[in-house]
Amino acid sequence: MWNARRLQFDFAARPAVAAAPPRALFLNRSYRPDAEATGQLLTELTEDLAAGRESDDDGGRVDRWRVQVICGRPNANPEGLPAKTGTTVWRGVVVQRVWHTRLAGGTKRSLALRAIDYCSFLCAALLRGALAPRADVVVAETDPFPLAIVGRLLAWRHRARFVVHAQDIHPELGVALGVLNDGPLVGTVRRLMHAAVRTADAVVTLSTDMRRTFERMGVPTDRIAVLPNWADADAVRPVRVGNQFRERHGLGEAGRPGAKFVVMHSGNMGRTQRLEDVLAAAARLADDPRILFLLVGGGAAEAGLKEGATRLGLTNLRFLPYQPKSELGESLSAADLHLVCTDARVIPYLMPSKLYGVLAAGAPALCVAPADSELAATVTGDLPDDPRAEPCGWTCEPDDVTALTEAIAAAAALPTERLRRLGDAGRRLAEDRFSRAAVTPRFAAVLRAVTEGTSPARAARPLLPPPPDTLPLCESGKDARDGAELLHETEPLPARQAA
Repeated sequence: MWNARRLQFDFAARPAVAAAPPRALFLNRSYRPDAEATGQLLTELTEDLAAGRESDDDGGRVDRWRVQVICGRPNANPEGLPAKTGTTVWRGVVVQRVWHTRLAGGTKRSLALRAIDYCSFLCAALLRGALAPRADVVVAETDPFPLAIVGRLLAWRHRARFVVHAQDIHPELGVALGVLNDGPLVGTVRRLMHAAVRTADAVVTLSTDMRRTFERMGVPTDRIAVLPNWADADAVRPVRVGNQFRERHGLGEAGRPGAKFVVMHSGNMGRTQRLEDVLAAAARLADDPRILFLLVGGGAAEAGLKEGATRLGLTNLRFLPYQPKSELGESLSAADLHLVCTDARVIPYLMPSKLYGVLAAGAPALCVAPADSELAATVTGDLPDDPRAEPCGWTCEPDDVTALTEAIAAAAALPTERLRRLGDAGRRLAEDRFSRAAVTPRFAAVLRAVTEGTSPARAARPLLPPPPDTLPLCESGKDARDGAELLHETEPLPARQAA
């Protein structure tokens, strides 16, 4: 009896030892220093999870994770940073880069060679993950998409919770675009993918359009967390005066006499954007010497687009490679109008994250997307859960080159100050809703909900800043009249109204 009491006393008197932070294992082929968007986003997310932050809802609890990433070799490394196979530590994140084939290179043109590259990475990731220290949560990204299957196996191996972070939904996306033949092999992969996501503890996806797709697969709604991608609003800021990118490429300062009206597409040039319509619009606007189209980035469609531009003899369109991340603010700010183009067939399966960088740079956007999509609602200020959202651009329907051409011409005719007001509205939206600081804590909340057995969907809800206590008073009706005039003066745009 004495020994038992003494033992009880010792445990009661001994100060509590803080539990070690939980361990998360992320799987994705792309990671720093890869220029591809999924790698950049995952790098920022894992850095924030490893750094931790004070929670606002539980008395100062720190949401900090021990993070390990299994990734592959970069496709594009514009900054020339080291990316050797092996284990490194970057800002508190343990990065294990596995070797795999790169027969397709960075062009992504050969589906067969890409399949070999993907299979070699999946095998290497499975082996490396099986040997990794035990994780509490395994998070499978979708580059390449069968990683969800690998993640499911590793979660069983580690006896861990399992999360799918779906940047896109395959093989449905490939079938919709005609890239994949919906035969027995694709059907088998689909069944395995659906089984993996249905058994996941949480599916993190990017839009309400994508959430509906997962619901049709049989994933319970309370397990589906809608979390947008983001832009680093601290690193990407509007640079409207003295923009070095514009100076370097001879574009002139925006709004000044002789300056070019720059219509930019920045990011991946793939099959989901239908950028051939942009070439057709450039051909129709070839007689306007002020308008210049810039296609910045690279991808599977780049070679075909260059051939098409040469065939059309386009002198008002230029191609530029991916820009270094450190210069992204200047390159995005250099545009007077950004194009965010999507094929209508892909809306249920992906959400273009490039929009958030555009908003952070304070540039108006012209989104080519169905009017009832979340992408269009973001630009037109019609977000159902954010009544304070303002219009920050325009939309037009896909496959309508005439509407696209007319919208670009009408935007180019607007005063620079009018365009900047739209850009300012986008910047405010980016800071409040689509910034890194606003989104990555919500991802941490989802992981915490998974470990605690609560609803990931509820944990992912945005925490918007409270409205002001009082509304500013106007000394006269001038401000109201200015707003009404702005509304009416933008009506000539043939696209959906944005301001």
